[in-house]
Amino acid sequence: MARFFTPQTIGNLDGTTPPVRQAPGLMHAKLRIIPARIDLAQVGATITTADEVVLGKEYDGYRFAFGIMNASVTMGASAQLAVGTSPTHASNGQYRAAAVFTTVNTPTLFGLAAAQQANPPAAERLVFLTVGAANLPTSGLLNIDLYYSYVG
Repeated sequence: MARFFTPQTIGNLDGTTPPVRQAPGLMHAKLRIIPARIDLAQVGATITTADEVVLGKEYDGYRFAFGIMNASVTMGASAQLAVGTSPTHASNGQYRAAAVFTTVNTPTLFGLAAAQQANPPAAERLVFLTVGAANLPTSGLLNIDLYYSYVG
C-alpha cells in the first residue's frame, strides 16, 4: 500500500532528516473565534433582504478555517443566508454561500474550500451576514461562530 503525504507534512512527517519546521498555521495553529449571537426578537426590527448584519472583525494574519451556525427556530424555507466580507448580498458568501438554513438546534458546519486556502487578509475587515429572497423570522436565536487559524 502506498503512503502519501500532504504538502503540510512533507519535511516533517515523511522521514526527512532533519525535520523541517512548518510555517505557523500549517500544523497546530492557534484558533481565534468570532462569536455572533443574534436574538431576533431583540434586534428591534425584522432583518430584511436589504439589511447587513455585522458578525465581527477578522484580523490580518488569520485565515478563515470554518464556521458553525445554529438556530433555535428555522430561518425559513426561502431566506438565503450568506456569510462573507461583502455587505452586499449579491457579492457576499465567501465563507458560506447563500443557502436556506432550516435545521433547528443542530450546530451545522460551513466553510468554502477556497476561503480555507486563501491568503489571510492584509488588513482588518468586517464579516457580514446577509439575507436574500425573504426576511428572517421576528423571534428566535441565531448563533454564528467563525473560526480563524493564525498563519502569521
